Amino acid sequence: MKNYQVFVFVLTIVLLNACNRSGNEQESKSAELNLPDTEQVVPPPVIDYMALGKTIANSSQAVLAKNLMDAISKNGTDYALKFCNTKAIALTDSLSHIFMASIKRVSDKPRNPGNQANQDELVYLGEQKKRMINGDSAIASLREVDGRMIGYYPIVTKAMCLQCHGKKDINISSTTYATIRKLYPSDKAIGYGENELRGLWAIEMVKK
Repeated sequence: MKNYQVFVFVLTIVLLNACNRSGNEQESKSAELNLPDTEQVVPPPVIDYMALGKTIANSSQAVLAKNLMDAISKNGTDYALKFCNTKAIALTDSLSHIFMASIKRVSDKPRNPGNQANQDELVYLGEQKKRMINGDSAIASLREVDGRMIGYYPIVTKAMCLQCHGKKDINISSTTYATIRKLYPSDKAIGYGENELRGLWAIEMVKK
C-alpha cells in the first residue's frame, strides 16, 4: 500500500513538471514569434449600420419636426414655410457634423431643387411606392458603395404635413399656396394625401 502511495505521489510530481515545461515552452514560442496574448485580443464590435442609420434619420426628423412645430406655433404655417426655406438645409448640415454622417432629405417631387433624388434614390422610391400600392408599408434599405454604407429611410406623410404638402384649396389655404409659389417657384411637393411616400432620408456612413 505504501509503495502504491509513493508511486502516485511521484507520478503527480512528474505530470506537474511536464505541464509547467509545456506552459513555459508555449510562452517562449509566443515571445519568440511576437504573438499577442490571446486573452487580451478583443474582436472589433460589429456595427449594425441599418440600425445606426435609422437612429440618425429618426433623430434628424425629430429635430426638424420640433423646429417646424415651434415655428407654426409661433406665427403659423406661412412662417414655418419661411423657416424651412432659410433654415432646414443648414440645420441638416449641422446634424451631419454632429452625427459624423452625410444626412440628406430627398424626393422625386422636391420643394427645393437641392432636394432632388438621384437615380439610385429614385429607384428606391419607385420600389417603395409599389409596395404601398400593394398594401405593404415602405421599408428601409441599406447598401454598400466604395467603403460607405448608405441607408434609405422612407418619409411618409402625416396629417400635419398636408397643410403644406396636401391638395390646394383642400388642405393648403390660398395664402399658404401663394407663399409656397413665392418661396419655391419650381415647387413639386404638393398634391399628397395622408400616408403617402413623400421622400426619404439618405444617410451615408463611413464603414469602419
